Amino acid sequence: MKLIINYDADKKIRDLILSWHPLLRLILMLTAIITVTPVALFIHKLIYNLYYAENYYLDRISYYTDFWFYHFSLVNTRFGGFILLILFLIFKKSQIANTVLSSPTAYPKLRINNIWLRIIIYFTVITSFGFAIHTFRILIGLTDSSFTFPMGIFDFLTKTFFAPISEEMYSRFLILYTTAALFGRIPAIIISTLFFTISHDLSQPYELFWATSMGLTNALLTIVYGTLWPAIGIHIINNIVVYFSHPF
Repeated sequence: MKLIINYDADKKIRDLILSWHPLLRLILMLTAIITVTPVALFIHKLIYNLYYAENYYLDRISYYTDFWFYHFSLVNTRFGGFILLILFLIFKKSQIANTVLSSPTAYPKLRINNIWLRIIIYFTVITSFGFAIHTFRILIGLTDSSFTFPMGIFDFLTKTFFAPISEEMYSRFLILYTTAALFGRIPAIIISTLFFTISHDLSQPYELFWATSMGLTNALLTIVYGTLWPAIGIHIINNIVVYFSHPF
């Protein structure tokens, strides 16, 4: 059976990005880049070093500026993209959400026009698949970690739901397509993969391989299918398995 790839599947997303005001694209792009951990830490240290002084009051101002910037970056990484998607769903559903979350091959089969209902169905399937994979890992002896939430349900949701969606919105939607609109698909794939890779712990070789592989795979899938669903699904399933295998 011949695999047919539609290289224009992402045209609606590219046209959407190009329709935005350049200033809006720049603001969203910078917001996405700042969420990358090394970038945030660099700016975090830069603010402190530039404004550090012997003067007590200037030092206090610098400290609190630095403190709030760092925590804004941390919160933005975990929840910013998710909040952005919700805003798109509420205020720009037909213009943005239906484009970014479109799936031409799947939606006609579902015959469900309501995007909120489609989202519930998709997330239910994705989450169930993540739990099923970890169950399979337990059954075949790859892990003995049970389904526990040592840090609480909110921590679980943050790491396996909010953060993956936020990272995909930033890395695969904003960085990928804003870059693609300016330089083309290939540079966009490389740049978005690079930012996604350096946003993770690279202290171990397998971490570098994992982050690069997922970043590249999700970028390619987003372009080939013209929707964020494959990338979101892979990311959530991966994080569920990782969370239960290494909950801390």
